[in-house]
Amino acid sequence: MALVDSDLKFLYADVGRNGRMNDSGVWAATDLRARIDRGIAEFPKAAQLPNSTKTAPFVIVGDEGFGMKPYLMRPFPASELEDAERIFNYRLSRGRRIVENGFGILRNRFQVYGAPLRHKPDRAVKVVKATIALHNYLRTKNGTRARYTPPDSLDVEDVLTVTVRQGSWRKGVNDKAVFPLERIGGRQPDDAKAVREVFRDYFMNEGQVSWQWKVLE
Repeated sequence: MALVDSDLKFLYADVGRNGRMNDSGVWAATDLRARIDRGIAEFPKAAQLPNSTKTAPFVIVGDEGFGMKPYLMRPFPASELEDAERIFNYRLSRGRRIVENGFGILRNRFQVYGAPLRHKPDRAVKVVKATIALHNYLRTKNGTRARYTPPDSLDVEDVLTVTVRQGSWRKGVNDKAVFPLERIGGRQPDDAKAVREVFRDYFMNEGQVSWQWKVLE
């Protein structure tokens, strides 16, 4: 379980959980989740949205594998997709693409992820943490950044057609080496839904971008 920032660097990683734990259980067991819920994580305070009088909290971009929280957004379910919800889901997916690029580059650049790790648990944890540290270092250093992640290595969206050009990191990636999260259903908390609605309305008004309407065509 990991948190990736907008620069493709890993801000947080929880490594070594028992593989028999279900996906929601992994997130629930992390110290990050506990610190956020207790209000002691170093999370930025809520701020005014650009070009708006509305205030919103900083949030983590998630998918259907996570239960929604006021600090963790997930898409609207397919059964609720009016135009505003489709736009929200599209905008959220653009954020998730950054996360996918971060994980994808890590998997592609370090050949150890070409197959499931066959190490003792304590050694496997060290290997994963080492690759994450090296990934962040290579993304930070100007001399190595361009070689480590050249432009064609990343998934990039063409905003004129709202289509995605797949990055070269996808070539040769073994999807059996890393397993996706399962979707989590159930009712979402009202306070979390209220935050999601703030962003939904913002993306339809002051926060809109000109090309987003193409997803409605």
